[in-house]
Amino acid sequence: MRLYPKITTKRLILRKLEENDMPTILELMKEKAISEVTLNIPFPYSENDTLFWINMARKGFENK
Repeated sequence: MRLYPKITTKRLILRKLEENDMPTILELMKEKAISEVTLNIPFPYSENDTLFWINMARKGFENK
């Protein structure tokens, strides 16, 4: 299994999404403006949507 990279800059940390990120993701996705300017993000955004997205990101990395 490959290690998921972690990229850290002064203003940003990119890392593997975890299930404990769900509350933060849900809070951000409550904004209708987000879904209006992005493809494939439903509104309202549910916990199931969040879990699906996290799992899809993980599988995408593993299958790369």
